[in-house]
Amino acid sequence: MMKNKVKKTKNKKQISKFHLIAIVSIFLVGFSIYFNSFNAEFLMDDEGLIEKNPYIRNFSYIPKVFSESLFAGVKKEFNCYRPIQLFTYIFDYHFYQLNPVGYHITNTILHILVAIFIYGLFNILFNNTLISLFTSLLFVSHPIHTEAITYISGRADSLMALFLLISFVLYIKYISSKKIYLYIFVLISYILSLLSKEMAMVLLLLIPIYHYTFNKKIKFTNYFPLLLVTFAYLFLRTKIIKLSPINPEQSTSFLQRVPGFFVAMTNYIKLLILPFNLHMEYGFILFKLGNPYAIIGILIFSLLIYLCIVFRRNKPVFFSISIFLLTLLPVSNLYPLNAYMAEHWLYIPSIGLFFLLSYFLVYIYKKIKSVGIGIFLILLIFYSSLTIKQNQYWKTAITFFERTLKFNPKNPNVHNNLGVAYMKKKLYDKAILEFKKAIEINPKNPNPYSNLSLVYNNKGMYNEAVVFAKKAIEIDPNFFEAYYNLGLSYYNMKKYDQACLQYEKTISINPHFSPAYYLLGIIYATEKKYDEAITNYKKAISINPTLAEAYNNLGVIYGEKGMHDKAIEYYKKAISINPTLAEAYNNLGNAYFIKGNFDEAIKYCKKAISMNPSWAEAYNRLGEIYASKNMHDEVIENCEKAVSINPNFAKAHHNLSIAYYYRKQYKLAIIHYDKFLKLGGSPIPELEQVLAPYRNGH
Repeated sequence: MMKNKVKKTKNKKQISKFHLIAIVSIFLVGFSIYFNSFNAEFLMDDEGLIEKNPYIRNFSYIPKVFSESLFAGVKKEFNCYRPIQLFTYIFDYHFYQLNPVGYHITNTILHILVAIFIYGLFNILFNNTLISLFTSLLFVSHPIHTEAITYISGRADSLMALFLLISFVLYIKYISSKKIYLYIFVLISYILSLLSKEMAMVLLLLIPIYHYTFNKKIKFTNYFPLLLVTFAYLFLRTKIIKLSPINPEQSTSFLQRVPGFFVAMTNYIKLLILPFNLHMEYGFILFKLGNPYAIIGILIFSLLIYLCIVFRRNKPVFFSISIFLLTLLPVSNLYPLNAYMAEHWLYIPSIGLFFLLSYFLVYIYKKIKSVGIGIFLILLIFYSSLTIKQNQYWKTAITFFERTLKFNPKNPNVHNNLGVAYMKKKLYDKAILEFKKAIEINPKNPNPYSNLSLVYNNKGMYNEAVVFAKKAIEIDPNFFEAYYNLGLSYYNMKKYDQACLQYEKTISINPHFSPAYYLLGIIYATEKKYDEAITNYKKAISINPTLAEAYNNLGVIYGEKGMHDKAIEYYKKAISINPTLAEAYNNLGNAYFIKGNFDEAIKYCKKAISMNPSWAEAYNRLGEIYASKNMHDEVIENCEKAVSINPNFAKAHHNLSIAYYYRKQYKLAIIHYDKFLKLGGSPIPELEQVLAPYRNGH
């Protein structure tokens, strides 16, 4: 008896040790293969969900996150309600602002946690640590999931999967223990999963399959609360949030879409086995039933159904195939979606096939250990290396969209997105070509017209910019970014009244668009309407608290109003947000100069120069500060640097003429004074008087 207890204790310790090794292994594999994705840029939906989304920049927006659709922050119509996804972005933004690295780390951690819960789920179900570990490692390493992990906006899949698995695991625990607190957490986890992504409703399919597979009678009292939560969620979406149905109707029939389901089935199996040529944007395509891929898909689907029937008593085989088929159904496009297939739709279904593969690998392992382990390691290395390689395609927007176009050259959205990527890199001519291609494919989409307006603004071609902005507005009268771009054109043309009208229209459509308030502030400041400028700058800051330029400009206005302490406060705030903002350092130095604090003034002007070594105004300002301290050598050093950068800098020539006079270098003083006059400077009688004798050779 004592020996049995010792043996059981020893076995428990060994199992616990294996669990620890397994979890560490999953973490190390997951982290190491996604490490090279951490410096990848924001892409596609990341712009609307993160870069331009005011809702993630302040915790005060949390009520809006939970009461509006996914893209409500950028006033974009979208029928997805995923507040948990946005909620996680709020935390990411709090810690990382707009540094993609932090967001990628969060995505990777979520993916690893999903893999760990997969390990836990199959351990609970089948009490086989090796199969569970193989399944988790294949899942965490497979490149098919890069679309859900390396793509920051793909986070909804991992969030949904994590909470779904937690809910499922807790449900299984509850069935065996009947502890009511477990069931409460089942419901909470399910709610969080639903609020992460609509796909979470597959839990209603997984639970009956679990009961059938393990011959456990399902109780209505256990299932009904989950149904109730689901109906409450659907009521929330449709009646309170007032979203359209989960997937809007397409002008196609069910029978027209069926072949696409079988084509997708073939592609999914192919990509899971040999994950080559992975890409985004498969598109909404209709296929004929005679398509070879559709025929193969019918055969694969029939085979899987056949295996379910034949192996219905084999719990691992039946359960794994059932998971794959049932969780694939909601994204099968039988109910119309925006594409016939997408790689990230395999995030949950793939679990079933990875478990099935692991089941057979362990079967081989039991027969011949070296062969089973060898095949598994080859697969793990193969998938991991492909994931690392696939991450490279997500590194930059240009690399990503150029690759995507190779697979889908007639997709207008990809051309438009590639144009945006070129525009951000100031490759304006290439951007224009892509925007025009997007328009050629789909002339009714306002986005490329608006983007053309922006790129022509950047090129200084303001009349062309006006034409394209107006075209975008003609297509969509509520397209606020087009009004903003039109206002930008008028601003650049110094038509400030017209620019203000466009910015006010922008704000009327989207009151959370901070750039419109910011540029209104600039216009009002230019017109010396300081109170109006302050109001708009502060509104911009309330929406986007990290807008360093707005703080700097507020400092300038307060300086103009003689409120130098207030100005200093805002300059320092600007610097705390953006420590590389040279203008703020220079302005801060100027404010201290006015207050007579020359040492602080010198410190900050030098800092401005270190940020922008080719800024003539900063050198000149530093020279003026040294002049106040009668440090004429330093004046000459800095003002000479200013005129070397900008030979037509009249004020610097003026300062040099005075400094050289005090250094008794009269010829140089006269040369710079004459340049000062030639550049439009007003004559200075006192200086002319003292320099006059030296013009005659004295």
